[in-house]
Amino acid sequence: MLYVDDRLSRHPKILAAAQILGGPNDGGRVLALFLDAMSYAKANFTDGFVPDRFLKNSPLIVAPMTVARAMADPTVNLWHRVEGGFQFHDWLDWNKSAAQIKEKREKWRRTKAEQRRSGNGQFQGNVQGGVHRGH
Repeated sequence: MLYVDDRLSRHPKILAAAQILGGPNDGGRVLALFLDAMSYAKANFTDGFVPDRFLKNSPLIVAPMTVARAMADPTVNLWHRVEGGFQFHDWLDWNKSAAQIKEKREKWRRTKAEQRRSGNGQFQGNVQGGVHRGH
């Protein structure tokens, strides 16, 4: 699940990156790349790291690396340039770490497996001939 600040489109850092780029639609470019990269980082458990190869292949915007560099500008501070890509600023202040997410999922899997072994996780309703006959 991806959670987004309901004021993101007007966030001062988004607007500052757009101002660096200077075009009339650059706020949309910044926002599109930010959300695309955020989705990537969450889905791939990168703890906020986004590789250059992902950004370069963005189907959403023109010149994604130019937008990424504007987002990493020290006056903006949305991202930090790191080897091989960019790191979201303060990612772990707002998101669970990959280790926390994996631990929670593993705990859930163990709980469900135990429920299934004990019969707690199985359907116990009225079944005739393999077909549920609900009332």
